[in-house]
Amino acid sequence: MIELKNVSKYYGGVAAVENISVKLQNGRIYAVVGPDGAGKSTLLGLLAGSLEPDEGTVKINGFDMSREPLSARQCVGYLPKDALPYGDMTPLEYLLFVAEARGLSYGRSVRRANDALELAGLEREKDRLISSLSSGMRRRLAVVQAAVGKNDILILDAPTAELDIRRSAEVLELIRELAQGKTVILSCRDPKEALGIGEHILLLSNGKLVASQAVEDAAGDLEERFRLLKEENAPVSPVRRKRLVPERDGEYEVIDTDEERGGDGQ
Repeated sequence: MIELKNVSKYYGGVAAVENISVKLQNGRIYAVVGPDGAGKSTLLGLLAGSLEPDEGTVKINGFDMSREPLSARQCVGYLPKDALPYGDMTPLEYLLFVAEARGLSYGRSVRRANDALELAGLEREKDRLISSLSSGMRRRLAVVQAAVGKNDILILDAPTAELDIRRSAEVLELIRELAQGKTVILSCRDPKEALGIGEHILLLSNGKLVASQAVEDAAGDLEERFRLLKEENAPVSPVRRKRLVPERDGEYEVIDTDEERGGDGQ
């Protein structure tokens, strides 16, 4: 089980994640969705142990992430946002490196690496440089590395970002395969993707958890709620104004300034 209790994370005094409490059961796929800036990456980073909460506790399979970080992190395989494998390695070399770094023996590393390559459909590419692979292949490799190790929890941040529809579908199908017997938490770029892959939906807005629902309960209004939250979180449009700035010789210079649009419509 994964448990967050009153978890907050701040940057410069602004809450990226604020007072989140939730329990996630083992063996399910959790889809985290919300507008840009909602706190999805911060939340996943806290779950993976790459970030420390400023308030509250994160427990992974009973291990407190702050007090027992090594034990907690060993339960987790993590794909950070926009992270791709090293281009100057081959897929086989990369997966062997990841497996051994996670404490597997060489023999087990070889078996896990080859199993991962087969699952990702990359057996024929295992000896090519990763830099020569297509974007879809590189993303599939990045996803399967999260499952190479002793971990039973996969945390995947935006695994389909910047992929076209066909390649996104391939990655999502791969995640379904990896989810057998594991807990998966992934952030999604839109509600349709979340509803298509998730068994449970976590909806974020402005760092707060505004909904935690089984997918069948969320399906009816998730897209509309997402649209409204996206509008609420839209950045304030600047208004171009002119003002006079005195120069040393007594003359004035006209410059442009940006000011937030006020409530009076100006």
